[in-house]
Amino acid sequence: MENMALIVDVLDDIDEGIVVHAVGGAIEWANSTAQRILGLTLDELTGRTSIDPRWRAVRVDGSDWPGDSHPATVTLTTLTSVTNAIMGVHRPAGDLVWISLTSRPSFAENGSLRAVVVTCRDVTDFHRWWEHLTPTEAHLSPQFVRSPIAMCLSEFDGDVLVANDAFCDLMGRSRADCIGHGLHRFTHPDDVRASVHQRERLLDGDIPSLSVVERYMRPDGTERLGLVFATMTDVGCSRQMFVQIIDLIGDHRRDSGVDGDVIGHRTLATFALVGIIHVDPSGDITFVNDRCRALFAVESSMLPSRCRDAGLTRLHPDDRAEVVAAWDRALESGSAFEVSARLLIPSGRPRWIRLQAGPLTDPDGDFAGFVGIVHDVTEERLDAERLSWRASRDPLTGLGNRTFLSERANGALGAADQEVALMLLNLDGFKTTNDAFGHVAGDVVLMTIADRLGALVDDEDVLARIAGDEFAILLIGSDRVAALERLVIDCEASAALPIDTESGPVGNTFTVGAARGRGGESSLDELLRQADAEVTTRRAQLG
Repeated sequence: MENMALIVDVLDDIDEGIVVHAVGGAIEWANSTAQRILGLTLDELTGRTSIDPRWRAVRVDGSDWPGDSHPATVTLTTLTSVTNAIMGVHRPAGDLVWISLTSRPSFAENGSLRAVVVTCRDVTDFHRWWEHLTPTEAHLSPQFVRSPIAMCLSEFDGDVLVANDAFCDLMGRSRADCIGHGLHRFTHPDDVRASVHQRERLLDGDIPSLSVVERYMRPDGTERLGLVFATMTDVGCSRQMFVQIIDLIGDHRRDSGVDGDVIGHRTLATFALVGIIHVDPSGDITFVNDRCRALFAVESSMLPSRCRDAGLTRLHPDDRAEVVAAWDRALESGSAFEVSARLLIPSGRPRWIRLQAGPLTDPDGDFAGFVGIVHDVTEERLDAERLSWRASRDPLTGLGNRTFLSERANGALGAADQEVALMLLNLDGFKTTNDAFGHVAGDVVLMTIADRLGALVDDEDVLARIAGDEFAILLIGSDRVAALERLVIDCEASAALPIDTESGPVGNTFTVGAARGRGGESSLDELLRQADAEVTTRRAQLG
């Protein structure tokens, strides 16, 4: 019973309304969100059915919505789901609320119908925005519907709210199959994973727009390649994502042989947020837009056919072979690929790029080259490096933390016969220092100790703060292990030097424990236990 109460509490806290209908059609339960959306208490909802005339339900066009075609009723009679039905419901207070309904059957273990579960979302703000367009927006609305570019408006969680005909054609699905589903359901899983970081940054407001290339899996088994542009927009009181997708394969098929233009929308060259290239089946570049030239610092007058060699010279020598191999595999197999690399620009710091490319086919279905999108992901890389650094560093001293020590130790101990030594340095009486002088003085002591230890170790040594008053030094290689005793003495001497704080000078001592190991035979946990045992023994000897 306690578990059931917990489940009910959790369901009450979610943002989506939930209504449960019994097999006979009467409502048995509704969570708090559903009660708020419908303007009825649980007692008022319990026992109602979908055919109750008090709902006064209406369709988007204003006509009545008969109870026998209500999603819950349809599911009860057909045992099939109804997805994202948009319905207007008059609440007892007299106002009209627009809701998005999805009904699904719930079956018992023996296969019989147990209940119908209806989920609902309040989409009143969006409906009002769509209904009360400004004159300019009203003029654009038909263009949205008839545009040859696939367009949709999706909720913050990715579910499609509105889609035009081109969007449905691109996905190869009916509008009913598109609305209410997340775009990721139609997208190749590899492309979803590749763009997840950029989408998160767009949703968080870190970037103004998103541009990626994605493959869409259609019900007939075919794939389409789309160039995606997405921005966030305010709709009523909520934020929505406006997505435009240019069908690269469809446009290529339509335009092949027309003035030699293999890029269906030549105006893509005007987009400044993403680099675009087209490569023919032989591997020659036939089109490069201005943004791509800028990323690679290639002159605007250079012929596209010469840009490949010029671009290769910009690649970091360590990344060049990987890019060339991915390029050649794509030409040989006609498959999509993605690769990241560094560019060495004559003026300025190195730049990280990500190249995504997808295959094109001619009207006969034969490979006709590929189109590539080049993104500047320098800031994304720097963000990842900063996050990685923070995850492995002690924020006070800047030294490595236990995670950093573990990664380096596991690498060293993974090399057979590699000699290593681990030192644990416990700062004696640090709690007393904090209590007597204050935490500010304690922080000064820790930072000063860290600086002093850093001056004693070599570049190949690993220095970390692994606890509040505990430091560790990992020595790697026979030469460094041989210096263990000398380093212990130097560390103890450095700690003994008084440290000036605002509360006065503070004296410190270390209790040091050490352990030796060998790659392939020892583990970090074993070394830590041995060194810690020596610290305990030494402290007991000192009283």
